[in-house]
Amino acid sequence: MTQTNGHMDKERAGLSSEALTKEGYKLTKLGWIPEDWEVSLLSKLAEVTSGGTPDRKNKGYWDGDIPWVTTSLIDFKEIRDAGEYITENGLKNSSAKVFPENTILMALYGQGKTRGRVGVLKVKASTNQACAAIIPIKENVTTDYLFYHLVSDYLKIRN
Repeated sequence: MTQTNGHMDKERAGLSSEALTKEGYKLTKLGWIPEDWEVSLLSKLAEVTSGGTPDRKNKGYWDGDIPWVTTSLIDFKEIRDAGEYITENGLKNSSAKVFPENTILMALYGQGKTRGRVGVLKVKASTNQACAAIIPIKENVTTDYLFYHLVSDYLKIRN
């Protein structure tokens, strides 16, 4: 929206005066949202952390029963299985963590279009350090809402 002498230029913004006064909604930098919603930083709505990789040279850390997810599995969908598994010793002797079901995972980096993709864990699982784990902490913020919001912002997030 552009401003002219401190006033919003409705014509340039392509908004009618009816839209600017839509009852029950307010215009924010993110667009129209319900009046009782607030715009907030992700860090105020969710815990954001990452996992780790146990030492690949230690065979005792691998082929266990703890699912271990990498960015190759994050592709805008539910994650119900992992390609690899680690042991309890692998978990304890690395920065890997087990995240609860309904944790949102975001690829922090990766080949091609991987960076910025999100998925939702549908099993308890650990991840490598290339995955951000996003766990809602506010009672009124759902995993589904955050997931679809992050999906819609994929291109912004990549940049």
